[in-house]
Amino acid sequence: MFRDTRGLVFDLDGTLVDSRANIVRHLNDALAERGLPTHATADIAKWVGEGARHLVTRAVPASGRIDEVFDAFRGR
Repeated sequence: MFRDTRGLVFDLDGTLVDSRANIVRHLNDALAERGLPTHATADIAKWVGEGARHLVTRAVPASGRIDEVFDAFRGR
């Protein structure tokens, strides 16, 4: 059945693994290292589910810094 399959993709967060704490920590670290305000776990949890770019866009108060924080967040 999977003989020709090269890989599988899982949407782990909230299904197989609760990675919310890691997402919160890495996002807040990326923000704090750039002198930007951090956010509460409950707020970040509301932003999860529409992709990393959306998450960072919601978290960054200055639109001119989204790429910078996004790159740092993804590099963790």
